[in-house]
This record gives sequence, C-alpha cells and structure tokens, in this order.
Amino acid sequence: MSDTVDEENLQAKEELTQKVIELTKALVFLYTRQDGHDVRLAALKDAKAKEVAEVTSWVSEKVQAHHQEVSEVSNRLSGRVEDLERKYASRVREAKSSLEDLKEVMRRKEKASEGLVSSWSHHSGRRHHALQLRKDAEDLRRKLQIAEARAGCDEQWLVRQIAAETQRGRQELERRFEERSKELKSEQLQVLEQLRGQREHRINELREELDQERQEASAQAEEALQEAVRRQELSFQVERENLEVVQERQSASLNEAREEVLVAKAQCEERQRVLDEMSRELQERKRHGQMMSKEADLAHSRKLRQESEGQQLRRKKMALERSLGVKAAAAYAEHEDGATERAVQSLSEDLRQAMVHLEDLRGDLARKKRQAQERQSLVEERQLRSQQLNEDLTSERKRSDEMQRVLLRLEQGL
Repeated sequence: MSDTVDEENLQAKEELTQKVIELTKALVFLYTRQDGHDVRLAALKDAKAKEVAEVTSWVSEKVQAHHQEVSEVSNRLSGRVEDLERKYASRVREAKSSLEDLKEVMRRKEKASEGLVSSWSHHSGRRHHALQLRKDAEDLRRKLQIAEARAGCDEQWLVRQIAAETQRGRQELERRFEERSKELKSEQLQVLEQLRGQREHRINELREELDQERQEASAQAEEALQEAVRRQELSFQVERENLEVVQERQSASLNEAREEVLVAKAQCEERQRVLDEMSRELQERKRHGQMMSKEADLAHSRKLRQESEGQQLRRKKMALERSLGVKAAAAYAEHEDGATERAVQSLSEDLRQAMVHLEDLRGDLARKKRQAQERQSLVEERQLRSQQLNEDLTSERKRSDEMQRVLLRLEQGL
C-alpha cells in the first residue's frame, strides 16, 4: 500500500513539474511581449504629448500677440476719438462765444440805432442816416442768423465726421482682424500638417525600430527561456530528490511517532489501572483509618467514663472512711485502688496501641499519596508527550492535505 502511494506521489510530482515548466514558459513569453508593448506605448505617448505641447504653445503665443495688437489698435482709435471729441468741444465753445459776441454787438447797435433814431427823428436830414443804420442792423441780424445756422451745420457735420471716422476705424480693425485670423489659421494648418508628417515619419521609424527590437527580444527571450527551463529542470530535480528524502524522513518519524503513541497509550492504560488499584487501596485504608479513629474515640470515651467512675469511687471511699473508720476504710481503699489502677492501665495501653496504629496508618496514607502524586505527574507528562505527538501528526496531515490541494489547484489552473 505504501509503495503504491509513493509511486502515485512521484507521478503527481513529475506531472506538476511539467506543468510548472510549461506555465513558466508562457509567463516569460507574455512578460516579454507585454514589456515591449509598454515601452512602445510610453514612447508614442511621450511623442504625442510633446507635439501637443508645441502646438499649444505656438497657438497661445500667436493668440497673445494678436490680442496685444488688437488692444494697441483699440487704444490708438480711442485716443483719436478723444482728440476729435476735444476738438469738437473746443469748436462748439468757440462758436457759442462768437455767437454771444455777435448778439452783444447786435444789442449794442440796436440800442445805439434806437437812440439815434429817437434823437434824430426831428431832423429830416438825419432820416437817411437812420435808415442806413436800420439796414446795417438788418444785415447784422442776417449775419447772426447765418452764423447760427453755420454753427449748427458745423456741429452736425463734426458729429457725422466723427461717426464716419469711427465706423471706418472699426471696419478697418475688423478687416485687419479677419485677415490676421485667416493668416493664423493658414499658419496653424501648415504647422499641423508639418507636425502630422513628422509624427507619421517618427511613428514609422519607431515601428521599424520596434520590429527589430521585437525580433532581437524574441531571440533573446527564447535563449533565456531555454536556459531558465534547463535551470528550472535541474532545480526541480534537486527539489524532487530533497522532497523524497524529506518524505522518507517524515514517514519514518511518523511511524516512530505512531509507535510512541501506541506505547504511550499502553503505558497510560497500565498506569491508569495501577492508579485505579491504588485508589481502591487508598479508599480501603481510609475506611480502615476511619474505623480505627472510631475505636480510638470509643476507647477515649471509656477512659473518660472510667476516670469519672474512679472519681466517684474515691468520693465513696472518702465517705466510707468517714463513716466506718480508718482501718476498714483503708482495707476497702486498697482493694478499690488496685482494681481502678489495673483498669486505667489496661485502657491506657489500649489507647497507646490504637494511637500507634493510627500513626502507622497515617504514614502509609501519606506515602501512598506521594506515590499517587508521582504517578499522576508521570501520567500527565506522558499525556503531554502523547498530545504533542498527536499535534505533530495532525500538522503533518494538514501539510499533506495542503500539498494535495496545491497540486489540485495547479492541475485545474493548467
């Protein structure tokens, strides 16, 4: 039966070794392929990130320059509009001041003409001069109206001129913005095309390099795999031999442990039987000791009773001596004292023998207890040894079960 189990274990170990070798080959191959793929993917990601960063920086610079140019043009246009507004305000103030001056001159001339007309109305020679003054006043009024109309026309013309110039500036800015946007878009498209071409060229170069590296890595991996398989076969062979030696040792130790367990069980049974006999003997001794204690108690009670009787006899003796006289009392006392002393001596001897026998029984009981304790400690030590051997046996069984489960998992995984 053991030879069959050993053959099955060797066959299972050989199958497990073959499956582990195949699994190692597959893992090495997959690891090599995945490593190259990760390197290529990392290189492509780095190249893509660099291209995106370059395009983003170039576009941000162009947009920033365009925004700066637009802000400069807007500032210039705002300054020009402010200059025109200042000129318009100065011209309006000048027109208003000139209009006020003309009105003031007109009022002064009207007053002067009215005074002259009133002073010269009684003179006929001065009528012609008054009419002339009135014509001058009318001419001044017409000039004033013409100046007011011209001032209003100049103000409207200036407003229209400023609005037209502002519109032309805005249109010019929009036109320049559109042209600049078109130029930026065309430049961006050119840069993107150039970067795309460079990227395609770089990707092709990387592909060629990766193909070459893959071929070299495949050749190196094949060589490394063969070397690893060879080393692993040697290590598996050595490990299998070591496992066989360990298994033989463990089997021998297991058999020895089983034999020790059987011997320990037999010894435990023998000691348990001896302990049972000693326990029965101890119980018998205890019962005998109890009986002796009862007999000693009875003897002591008899002694006490005889002492009380002796005291009563002494009292009677004294009473008889007083009643009968000295001689008769002396004879009676000698007779009574001799009987009492003999009774007391016999009781004392019985009590002494009972006490000696009780001490012997107590010494035997203590000796038996010590022997029982020694045997109990020896039995406990044997039980601990048996328990330790059982634990070792259980751990060996668990290890064997764990090895079988590992073998089953590996077989299922492969």
